[in-house]
Amino acid sequence: MKIMDAINCLMTRRSVRTFLDKKISEKDIETILKAGIEGPTALNKQDIHISAITNKDWLNKMENVIKDALHSDGYKLGYHAPLFIVISGDKNNWLTVRNGGAITENVLLCAHALGLGSVWINQLNTPEVQDREDYKELLKEAGIPANYEVVASVAIGYNASNDSISKPRKPDLTTILK
Repeated sequence: MKIMDAINCLMTRRSVRTFLDKKISEKDIETILKAGIEGPTALNKQDIHISAITNKDWLNKMENVIKDALHSDGYKLGYHAPLFIVISGDKNNWLTVRNGGAITENVLLCAHALGLGSVWINQLNTPEVQDREDYKELLKEAGIPANYEVVASVAIGYNASNDSISKPRKPDLTTILK
């Protein structure tokens, strides 16, 4: 498979919310994880952790925790993508959210470069779930260190919709000062 150039990858990546029921190769999962940890962290502390989850039992349990916490019976964790990535970082580092954002973008762009669809998921770091013991236990099962907090998560899989139409960007999002 030909991997796309960086500028094309940046300009064409879009969120995907409909996935094929098709397993992602271990090689692609490893590549996504490696791309994630290459993301910049403030002072190069590298105090982040990335968990790659394909275990359907874990995903179903986490979905039920979130459904209960958010009182949302129709909630579908990660749109049932075959791969769910959880990015976490040190609770005591005030730059964790920024670091996690950079790591998350690397994960999203790498998935796209590999021909996979992805979508950033936010429900794992909402206040409604963070103090729940069942949530904490699932994070522990996923290998997330006890002193870390979830910054973001990403659902990844093969795009079932082939919808790559971009919404027009809002005007005035950039400024050049000369």
